[in-house]
Amino acid sequence: MRRLEPKPVARIWGGSGLGFGPGIGEVWLAEAPLLVKLLDPADWLSVQVHPPHEYALRVEGKPGKYEAWYVLSPGELVYGLARPLSREELRERALAGTLEEVLRRVRVEPGQVLYLPAGTIHALGPGVRVYEVQTPSDLTYRLYDYGRPRELHLEKALDVAILEPTPLTLPPPEPVLGGERLLSTPFFDLLRYPLAGELRVRAEGPTLLTLLEGRLGSGRRSCGRPPLSFWSPVRRRSSGARGFGWPPWPRRGRDTTPCSGLYPHLRFVVNLPLRAQPVSGTGGDPWTCSRWPRPGSRSSRAVLRAFSPDKRLHRRFEEVVRGALAAGSARVSEMVASLPSPLQNRFHQAKALYRFLSNPRVEAEALLDRVYQESATALEGEEVLVLLDLSPVVKPYARALEGIARVGKDRRPGYELLTALGLDPAGRLALGYAHLVAYGERGFASLPKEVEGAIEAARERLGGVGRRLVYVADRGFDDRKVFGQVLALGEEFVVRVYRDRKLGEGGSLAKVASSLALPCGEEVELRVGGRYQRVRLHFGWREVEVEGRRLHLVVCRVPALGRRGEWWLLTSLPVRGREEAARVVEAYRRRWEVERFFRLLKTGLGLETFQVRGLARIRKVVAVLLGLAVFLWEVERLGDPFKGFLLQLGGKLGLPSERDGPYLLLRGLVRLLNYEVTQELLKQAKGGRGRSFG
Repeated sequence: MRRLEPKPVARIWGGSGLGFGPGIGEVWLAEAPLLVKLLDPADWLSVQVHPPHEYALRVEGKPGKYEAWYVLSPGELVYGLARPLSREELRERALAGTLEEVLRRVRVEPGQVLYLPAGTIHALGPGVRVYEVQTPSDLTYRLYDYGRPRELHLEKALDVAILEPTPLTLPPPEPVLGGERLLSTPFFDLLRYPLAGELRVRAEGPTLLTLLEGRLGSGRRSCGRPPLSFWSPVRRRSSGARGFGWPPWPRRGRDTTPCSGLYPHLRFVVNLPLRAQPVSGTGGDPWTCSRWPRPGSRSSRAVLRAFSPDKRLHRRFEEVVRGALAAGSARVSEMVASLPSPLQNRFHQAKALYRFLSNPRVEAEALLDRVYQESATALEGEEVLVLLDLSPVVKPYARALEGIARVGKDRRPGYELLTALGLDPAGRLALGYAHLVAYGERGFASLPKEVEGAIEAARERLGGVGRRLVYVADRGFDDRKVFGQVLALGEEFVVRVYRDRKLGEGGSLAKVASSLALPCGEEVELRVGGRYQRVRLHFGWREVEVEGRRLHLVVCRVPALGRRGEWWLLTSLPVRGREEAARVVEAYRRRWEVERFFRLLKTGLGLETFQVRGLARIRKVVAVLLGLAVFLWEVERLGDPFKGFLLQLGGKLGLPSERDGPYLLLRGLVRLLNYEVTQELLKQAKGGRGRSFG
């Protein structure tokens, strides 16, 4: 355990309540792996907001910032907005100096804890001293400064700010041995212990012990007066001390130490004993990007607790997830072959997985519900595109599968996967609805009914206060009955139509589209010939009447795509000029991004390779693969350097003709996981001392 010396920092707004003289606004207690400070403002601090990891990595090339305050003195502070605002109103008020009218001021008392996730608008008021814990990032966007002549970061602040009132929850402390846990976050925990006699604290992870009041003794020695901090960087034996005031963030068995490099930590996918081990060339913990709990952890088992407390079901579920990821296949035999097994005969392990898929207590909808909940929490922004897709799942040599029918334009045996995927402006993906449609299933009603259910479910799961949903659809939704169903629901939509239709004012859609001038042009990024590249497109628009409703037709032509490059887009969105027409084209262009999701699902995870009978079992396999595909989307979306690192591990040679296929990404990810578990097993073999062999 190492003693840390406090570092007083003079600020123009500093008070005199920290014991280091007047004008000292901050006292730094620790700088890594978390930044811990005492703050004492004598005036209102600027109204700020911090970016989340995804935005910060994409725009700034460094991690985002999340923080918490433990209040030491009473007063007022700003926590979020008093009412929902639009981006435009927030900008106008920040520039006009009237932002204070819509800020939510909160009265706080000593001992209260406030968590400030990224995007929360906040400011400390005069006299409110706090103990502040934050991830080690210097990214702060100043939104408003009470007329003081300092730089504002208005556009970036508007990009990340939460534009509706942020719930302020003050959870009751959770009793722990000798003290109480005040706050638990994905990055750190805050615990408080009383100053009473001898206290033994079991440091389950990197731990900072801070004395805020009283005197501290360790063993037989007196160590000093507050504020006094000690740092324990590794998991070792319990530390004994008399009169400890504060040990923030013991890890409770979750080894998710915040990174000091470019990456936050990963909390999902495989039941491997992962550590936050730096990998050469990555600058820190390579794990990033996911909201998901790791299978095998207490939080992941909530997926199965809903329908069974049976721990064997938990283990089988984890084996299916790990096997599908490692094998890149939905075939049970290949899942089993990719798993380490103590059994001499893998037949028994395969039989156990088949029993899991046949177990009536495990339902596909229960598994999907968890995917819906976890992925929807990541969406941000006022407008979310809901990408409706009907993708064939072809089984060309199958004849006896339950409910199988001929699907797709080639009319081959199989099913169709109906999905509603939410896509926000930053490219985050959420699953709002998924159902494997079996046209031959007993009791199947009609595709329009299925589409109606998908739209209503997506509205419920992906919508929110102040959020606008725009449904974007392609082939399969041009059917007259399906299209009529979309019209009847009254939602905003963009649908690409392929079939000609009669118009209410006379004439036909094809005649109007062919005669429409395309005066506008711009460059966009599209996938052409298997690669994403910048291409030129031209578009024009006109108001039309279709089936008794006034809509807008936007015709777009992309010469680089040849015959596939003419799009007739019918939309309920207003189109009064070039910018609004370009918005419709952009919404449909982003619809193409969903192809990457299905490449991960089909090519990377082998959706069409399943060999199980019975729709219930097939749908369970599909549910697991959908959850993995959402996770892989997050990994791929981060881009370089992490994606490039995984592609290299997967065997990318760097040739000009080489494509970054999902199989390379998946292979690299599995190899990195194998490296991590190997390191962990070597440490266990050496009694946790961290020495390697050789």
